[in-house]
Amino acid sequence: MRVLINTLAHVGGGGVTYLQNMIPRFADDDNEYVILVPESRDMLSEPTSSNVQFKYVNSFFDPLPARLLYEQIILPIRLRQWDIDVLFSPADLTPLVTNRPTLLAVRNPNPYFSASEFGLERPFTRRVKFFIQRQLTKLSAKKAEHVFFVSDFSRETSNEYLSLPDSKVSTLYHGMDLSLFTDPAEPTDPELKNTINTEAPYLLTVSTVAEHKNYEVL
Repeated sequence: MRVLINTLAHVGGGGVTYLQNMIPRFADDDNEYVILVPESRDMLSEPTSSNVQFKYVNSFFDPLPARLLYEQIILPIRLRQWDIDVLFSPADLTPLVTNRPTLLAVRNPNPYFSASEFGLERPFTRRVKFFIQRQLTKLSAKKAEHVFFVSDFSRETSNEYLSLPDSKVSTLYHGMDLSLFTDPAEPTDPELKNTINTEAPYLLTVSTVAEHKNYEVL
């Protein structure tokens, strides 16, 4: 089976980290993988395995309008030309005019919950952006054979709008590299040690501060 993974929307951050950890795990299994990669991004290393191949897309298609044009018009043609059996779209959108089975990941819950519930006010431009995202993702989700979300919270919040049947959705959590986590080290700096011992317990989150991070629940 030949699988195409469209990574054009992943330009940095957690999305690229996800791909960096996921793609090498496809090496040397029974399938062939074609990874669609923007030529302007060099953060992914192409595996040496013979069953994983990178296809680079011209940087002309980096801006969002051009990328959408590529994904909706050119990509369906490429799927036929490259004899692709299954398309994996890991970033909320997928081509609407292809007959190839599609797996869609919906990762961004931002457009699907009310910011007013958290006492936040979104600017007009962001409200328009999220409205367009909701429409495009809803069309993509209806087109896909299956849709997965990265958490139960994301699935429940997003699917209130997407209205997908339970049989079509699932939760697939992000993985964890356990080698990155060890027993906490005792600080040697006296000032830091004193601060840690006197301050209340705290939670460290290495991320941006945004409404969808759900800090209130944490």
